[in-house]
Amino acid sequence: MSFWCRIFKCMKESREGVCRIVLDCPDKRGVVARVSTKLAELGATILDAHQHSDADTGHFFMRYEVARDPLSQSMAWGEAELASGLSELQDEMG
Repeated sequence: MSFWCRIFKCMKESREGVCRIVLDCPDKRGVVARVSTKLAELGATILDAHQHSDADTGHFFMRYEVARDPLSQSMAWGEAELASGLSELQDEMG
């Protein structure tokens, strides 16, 4: 199995500006660190995180809810920027 990532915009009014990231990839050391670092570089802050490994399949699953960090210097931020930035991880982690 390869790296897979999908980004959803949260539709709840109380969660405006929040994106949900769903990711799965082969389980290996450093996945959380790499994704978290990339999100920080993209100007995101993690609001909620859930992740687990499946020992039977050797696969890792992650769901994050993120929003733009108000202290970020990143001018453009949203679903498209997150998708583009996280796609860079595909070759590295796939």
